[in-house]
Amino acid sequence: MWIERAGKQGWFAKKLLELQNQVLILQGARQVGKTSFVLECFKSLRTYPQIFVNLLYPSQFKVQGIDYFGRDFFGRSPEGEEFLKNIEKIIPNPDGPVLVFVDEVDHHPVAMEAIQSLAANSEKLKI
Repeated sequence: MWIERAGKQGWFAKKLLELQNQVLILQGARQVGKTSFVLECFKSLRTYPQIFVNLLYPSQFKVQGIDYFGRDFFGRSPEGEEFLKNIEKIIPNPDGPVLVFVDEVDHHPVAMEAIQSLAANSEKLKI
């Protein structure tokens, strides 16, 4: 069930698009709607290319009409090289920001380091 969080979606979308070589991390207790919140926010940002990754699963899968990539898409490099190459295969020459949602980061040991490295070296990725 989705409960509208007045004003929060717009704020989140704005902050995401304002990122400059940074990562936006959403933390909270289990099962409180973090993923649902992000997915709802991404609906208002459909004009931007979007990639969804869930590190709980080993490979690509689909949930509620959304195609997610798994750990194999992310790779094992702490620098995020495989992840970046896979993003570039899907969206080779983006005109603007590319929104990347990585869910269940705690299930992949190198994920946070790789994400931070990618953000620091990419003007277009909004993670």
